[in-house]
Amino acid sequence: MTANERIGLIRVKVARAYHHIEQLEGRIKTFLDSEPYKVGIKPHPELPGATHHYLASAKPVVRGIPVIAGEALQQTRSALDHLAWHLVEIGCAKQGIVLSSTEQKRIGFPIIDTDSPTEYEASRKRKVKGMTQAAVDVIDKIKPYKGGNDLLWKLNQLNNIDK
Repeated sequence: MTANERIGLIRVKVARAYHHIEQLEGRIKTFLDSEPYKVGIKPHPELPGATHHYLASAKPVVRGIPVIAGEALQQTRSALDHLAWHLVEIGCAKQGIVLSSTEQKRIGFPIIDTDSPTEYEASRKRKVKGMTQAAVDVIDKIKPYKGGNDLLWKLNQLNNIDK
């Protein structure tokens, strides 16, 4: 498989994530346009002449919104795992490495729930086994762990919560 073919497969996942995000934006807009929250005003209990704002009512979030959000998260996270898988396939082929079925099941893009670079390094080894050192170095540069790259870490956390 060529590099362009591999990237094409990953782009399908990313495109699907974008599709879900567009759907999500539309559903959220429709929900917010329905004025789901009502704010009330009443006299402030401790400050004469001042008013106090409060949430008078709130409609529940439409069920489809969290479902679509979860699908967008999953497709985005899955695209990263596909990237890791392809990098492992390429690395193993270049280095003449054969992974066991157990090792293959552990492959994934290493987003680690730690704020320690040392713990990250120890945890990511099984997820990137077979990758070339150059590929591992690029992943390490983006610091995919808590406190390193919080955007990736939050993506991973939200995806896990959705599961």
